[in-house]
Amino acid sequence: MLLAVLLCGCSQADQVVIQPQPTPGRTARELPTTTPVPPPPTPTFVPTALSEGATPSPLVPPLVVSGTSTDAAGTPATNTIRLEDTAWVGGWRNKGDSRYKGRTATWIYGTNTAYNTMRVAFTLSGQPTGQSQLQIEGMDSEGDAKTLILIQVNGQQIFRGPNPLPNDENSLPSGTWGLVRFPFSSTLLRPGSNTITIQTLINGQFGVPPFFMLDYADLVVGP
Repeated sequence: MLLAVLLCGCSQADQVVIQPQPTPGRTARELPTTTPVPPPPTPTFVPTALSEGATPSPLVPPLVVSGTSTDAAGTPATNTIRLEDTAWVGGWRNKGDSRYKGRTATWIYGTNTAYNTMRVAFTLSGQPTGQSQLQIEGMDSEGDAKTLILIQVNGQQIFRGPNPLPNDENSLPSGTWGLVRFPFSSTLLRPGSNTITIQTLINGQFGVPPFFMLDYADLVVGP
């Protein structure tokens, strides 16, 4: 049986300046005020059209499903490694626990931004066999245009094409979170350290579409 080890926000208090009351017969001296530090930019999630040419086809057609991989008792399968959004580095996270529409999430934006790639590292105790699956719970940008993405396992491509996750809907406070499974050969995995990388393949600006959003991922390894 394979064992996995996975290891891998802040708030700003408001500042209040109290002005002293003048003493009768005397002129009050004004105290200097403190200039507040502006918060980091927050995505506006305004849809834009896909600007690049023809979209490439994926290597393996993903399976769009609902729910997660579980055993007969309804608990996560023992060969499943949960990769939470907090474990992915390189993407953008909102302030605090990075919540969006009831979930926590990590974003990646266009290739010409500082947040165009997210990656996660994990460890396997042995060599998996057969087929494995990467299951991603997340959303795509709002609007009909899909974000072009590339997914790699240890540097080997398992998917390239338009993000098959559901499009975000600004009018829905609960979001349109969906789950997609990307099957691949277990030979891409290895004993010891492994990495999974997701990156965008389209230009864009930080804070607006196109973007890819991940709540969590499950790696279901072969027997």
